[in-house]
Amino acid sequence: MVFSSMDKKPFETLELIMDGEKEVQGYLNLPENKEFLHIVNKTKTFLKGYYSNFALKLLSTVHYLHQKFDLQTESGIREKIEHWSNIKKNLFANPNFITKAYNRLQAL
Repeated sequence: MVFSSMDKKPFETLELIMDGEKEVQGYLNLPENKEFLHIVNKTKTFLKGYYSNFALKLLSTVHYLHQKFDLQTESGIREKIEHWSNIKKNLFANPNFITKAYNRLQAL
């Protein structure tokens, strides 16, 4: 599976192109690209189960707040989201969402 993204703008949905998978695997299996293969496998493992737009937005929001504002606790991230924007506050209103994303990022 390959992403079609060269013509995409930020926040546009990426689409998978299954026909390109063999080409990408061939590239990643070259000896000089082993580092990239490791990164791809690590990313696939991390993102497993988090492929929806909502889940990716949740993970990226929690990660951004953790990095940008040096928030070290789940409660600090939750509080920042509640005061950041009404859209984010409503989107991530269920505290379990933030808990799951926070725990996923802590597992890195």
